[in-house]
Amino acid sequence: MNRKIIPILVLLLAVVVSCKVDKAENGAKGPNTEESVTTGAGFKISFNAVVEKDDSFQLFYNEDGTEAFDGDQMIELKLKGNAEPQNIEFVLPDAAKPLNLRFDIGSSRELKQVKFNNLSIDYKGKNFKAEGSNFFKYFYPNDQVVCDTVASVAKIITKPEQPYDPIIGGTLYLRTELEKLNK
Repeated sequence: MNRKIIPILVLLLAVVVSCKVDKAENGAKGPNTEESVTTGAGFKISFNAVVEKDDSFQLFYNEDGTEAFDGDQMIELKLKGNAEPQNIEFVLPDAAKPLNLRFDIGSSRELKQVKFNNLSIDYKGKNFKAEGSNFFKYFYPNDQVVCDTVASVAKIITKPEQPYDPIIGGTLYLRTELEKLNK
């Protein structure tokens, strides 16, 4: 009985190996096998802010300038809380050409506010900065954030009837600046 199974296994193995070689020669890729390369040559987006509690932040970006964002174009960063200002830097994949941004301000209900000192976006030797009270010219809050535009503070409001998701999204002014950097 073992002698009957061995030829079948050899034939099956030959078919599988042949299919893999054929895909490699043709450059075929499955829908989720293409990886984004991040070498640091792409967009660098840095928020200088005071974040007093340990938390996790997400930066979503898209390349069509709309308000639609998905998890495929997102970078997450864990941050240690500190009473002193610190840089929160996101490095996008090299091929990314963002036309809009959304910054999710933490995932912990313990974080009550974030003081933004400035925003800096660098790309291929070009730079854009928004400092102090100008910061909120480039970002607007969702209904879980109240912005103190004079002090540059995003105050987080928890709403028991909603999932915790404080967000600031890019305004038309930010999209205009991203377009300039992409040129």
